Amino acid sequence: MYHVANRLHVRYRFGEHYSDGDSEIIEQDAYCEVRQGLIESIDILCSGHLSEQGDEATAVHHYDAGDLGCGSGLPEEFRRQINAIPIGSVLEVVARDPAAKEDLPSLARLLGHRVLSVKISSEGGTVVAVPRGR
Repeated sequence: MYHVANRLHVRYRFGEHYSDGDSEIIEQDAYCEVRQGLIESIDILCSGHLSEQGDEATAVHHYDAGDLGCGSGLPEEFRRQINAIPIGSVLEVVARDPAAKEDLPSLARLLGHRVLSVKISSEGGTVVAVPRGR
């Protein structure tokens, strides 16, 4: 939970598992007007009931960004790559730009994803692992 201007923003995600083995994931963002500690009005944005994609949803996808940096297209390419994988999958990005160690984790969090790890590869590049959160 955090505030956006004078509105309270709440995000939550839950899964439904059915007896036939299917499962779905639902994520919602709620923006609330709060007065005197009570919710006066609420606007909800729902992802809908999305089928979880089994093993594919937890797969690790690799992207070699080469020498791309923030000034040469890395943010745009990161967005494209993370949006191309299923929710719950992990995108592992290898970048040789030294600034990527700071820039990629910040960008991932700004876009609503969490960062699993930031490591330096044996070749000297930065390896950032980010699960797609939305």
